[in-house]
Amino acid sequence: MIFDTLENLPKYAHLLGGIKEAVRCLQNEDFTEKAVGPYKTNDPDCRYNIGEYETSDKDKRFETHRREADIQIMLKGSEIMEYTSPGLCKNHGEYIKERDISFADGDTLLRFTAVPGSFALFFAGEPHKPGLPVSTPEKVKKVVFKIKDKDSK
Repeated sequence: MIFDTLENLPKYAHLLGGIKEAVRCLQNEDFTEKAVGPYKTNDPDCRYNIGEYETSDKDKRFETHRREADIQIMLKGSEIMEYTSPGLCKNHGEYIKERDISFADGDTLLRFTAVPGSFALFFAGEPHKPGLPVSTPEKVKKVVFKIKDKDSK
């Protein structure tokens, strides 16, 4: 897991091939005005989703992906994200192959506030819990790049 400012995202391009494409997209497109929904990029290993929702702590569980890493970037508003170790997760739900996701309960190891200008990179297999309110629920807009992790199972 990496949490850093967007200006430093290019420094991590050697970790996953699709990061270069995410950087290119961020430099050439205005994501704040794009409609909610899924988008493809020029790289078949990199796609993204734009979402708008209200932050909430109700019924939140850690999510884990097996095949793809997430680069989560706040466009409007802020939210709390949590991270934990796979070994601290319990009560695992069923893996949903079509969505590359499973959910579990667990103890939080790291909690941080995501704001515009920052990003969180969660590698495949790293449990994370985004979308939590900073103090009170607020409407946020976010882009999540989904990057195929060639080292994942």
